[in-house]
Amino acid sequence: MPAFVCAEAFDKARVGVNDTELDKVQVTADPLGRSSNRLTQPVDVLTDEAIRENQSAAIGELLSQQAGVHNASFGAAVGRPVIRGLSGARVKVMQNGIDSLDVGQISPDHAVTVDSQHAHQIEILRGPAALIYGSDAVGGAVNVVDNRIPSTVDENSSSVDVALSSVDSGHVLSIQNIHMFDHISTQFSLSTRNQGDYRVPHEHEEGHEEDHESEALENSAVEQNNVSAGIAYKIGDATFGLALSHMDHEFGLPGHGHEEDIVDPAAEEEAPAKVSLQQTRLDGTYTQLLSEPKSEGLKIHSLSAKFSIVDYQHTEGHEEAEEEVVVVDPADAHDHGGLTEFKRQALESRLQANYSLSESQQGAFGVQLSHSQFSAHGGEAVVPSTDTTHVGLFALHSLSLTRSIEMELAGRIEDKQHSVDQSELDQDHLLECSLTVSDFNSHGFSNASVAAGLNQQGDSHTLRTNVMYVSRSPAVQELYSCGAHESSLSFEIGNPYLESEVSLGFDIGGQLQLGAWVIDASIYMTQVNDFIYQQSLGSQIDELDAYQYQQQNTALKGYEISAAYPINEALAFQVFSDDTIAKFTSGINDGEYVPRMPAQRIGVELSYQAYLWSAKIRNTRYLDQTRLSQFETKTKGFDLLSINAEYNLASASGELTLYSSLQNVLDEAVRYHTSFVKDEVLQPGRNVRVGVRYQF
Repeated sequence: MPAFVCAEAFDKARVGVNDTELDKVQVTADPLGRSSNRLTQPVDVLTDEAIRENQSAAIGELLSQQAGVHNASFGAAVGRPVIRGLSGARVKVMQNGIDSLDVGQISPDHAVTVDSQHAHQIEILRGPAALIYGSDAVGGAVNVVDNRIPSTVDENSSSVDVALSSVDSGHVLSIQNIHMFDHISTQFSLSTRNQGDYRVPHEHEEGHEEDHESEALENSAVEQNNVSAGIAYKIGDATFGLALSHMDHEFGLPGHGHEEDIVDPAAEEEAPAKVSLQQTRLDGTYTQLLSEPKSEGLKIHSLSAKFSIVDYQHTEGHEEAEEEVVVVDPADAHDHGGLTEFKRQALESRLQANYSLSESQQGAFGVQLSHSQFSAHGGEAVVPSTDTTHVGLFALHSLSLTRSIEMELAGRIEDKQHSVDQSELDQDHLLECSLTVSDFNSHGFSNASVAAGLNQQGDSHTLRTNVMYVSRSPAVQELYSCGAHESSLSFEIGNPYLESEVSLGFDIGGQLQLGAWVIDASIYMTQVNDFIYQQSLGSQIDELDAYQYQQQNTALKGYEISAAYPINEALAFQVFSDDTIAKFTSGINDGEYVPRMPAQRIGVELSYQAYLWSAKIRNTRYLDQTRLSQFETKTKGFDLLSINAEYNLASASGELTLYSSLQNVLDEAVRYHTSFVKDEVLQPGRNVRVGVRYQF
């Protein structure tokens, strides 16, 4: 369904769906390049204005106000999106249709390395269109779209964007230039983000009414620098493109290790844990047009290929120990001290052919290949060095049954192979996990998934329905983990004998206009057989609670709903809500709740839209989360109130945009139940953010 802040719904309500034909937003992650209103599954599309309003170093926080999307946060720099209660290895995060290829899935304190600062569109997909990107998109796919390869631009442009924030004394600067020379287009962009430790509100204790000033959260600072250069060349009906980008990202891990609990005086002098991350990425694309899409008979009307090569590394831990842990003997690799170094060299490529059978039938099919080499050495090298090869075949077919009913079918088969470097394994350490070296043999999985959907459009309504069968193989960390993970205060044990989990999901929703009201709603249910999760063993290893990956059947259900009403031509009102409930349906936890599920939300928004001005005030109420799994603690509800305003001034030389936002206006103590460190780490307090963007 559309985002909570649904500009399309507001515009429909203001002008009436029969008065004018509104432009639709094209979803680039859809292999058929259709607009969002033609898709059979709910899709959120954030455009420039929404991205500016919610800009964050963490992609999870940027998206956290979208319908059904929450943030699994770990401070200001780290946050993976949680879509309808699913995250981690079940939500795929992409940059221009290719995986981020980082190590964000390995641990909740690892950043997702997508650059949203230069994004002009962010897409959140579920259903058949997400399936073609892999079974690890069973929860959904997030696609961050930018012009690093300027193959779709048609004019020269430059932009400068500067923003300041009060809660962390932060500043963000981004610059981009796109220039065309006949058949050649070039792009250059850079951005820098520097945020200090952010301030958090003081939590009032029950029975005490005195006010306290907010204080800075130690070790929550963020520094990030991105630079990219790209070129696209068009010759006839063919387009080639390349882009090279580099990211430097350094951030603290608040709550990591929980230094306040350390009693050794010598340990108290240890520097806070930080991550220092570098990634270099090469992207390439090729597109060849062959024939008109609407010609009769089977026609292959375009071929496209894209690839990304990533060289990623980060060090994590206490900086004072850096010289001691540059090279780590495998026998000492599980001493918790010092730095841990993570590396990943990865390649992913997609080859796709688009075809049509007639004006009413079109589709796409292709192959996806990826290979990665992952390694980790140091005190928190929980996952051993592993090579992974992944091959997938996919197909998507769209059929117009009538003028108002469109059907969509999708399928995917894939094979994934994991190979562990057994020479680095320490048998004595593996005994702590009740595992042996022989348990870490190579593992291979073959999976098949299918999906189907219908979209029926009328004069005043749209109805969507989808059903999916998705088979997902276990991720590397689910199979091979063995070691202390202080960021989540746990000792993690993998399970090399896990099987693929199978999800059967159903989704129905749509949009309805009742007079001036525009109502958008979705309900969904998913049964997951052999759901992979971390089960508490009720014991401790190395003074940390021990958890092992196990499998158990699980059921998820939930809803998303919004209703928009125009007060007049400038003002519009909206109410919205979403919720997800997940329970185990078999095994030792039968009937218990699945951990870290997002709390129910209810909210209201008032928006103003004039020729030059736009503004909105929104309050989202997060209810108490009392649906708890074993060993979870209750999360208190809160109100997240925000005010945004934007002013646009165009001239012959360019367009000037002034924007501002007041976030967490009530200075509430914000804890997301989806966060691994929600009991130790608060989200930022009240924040004033102002910015200016000049495009010419």
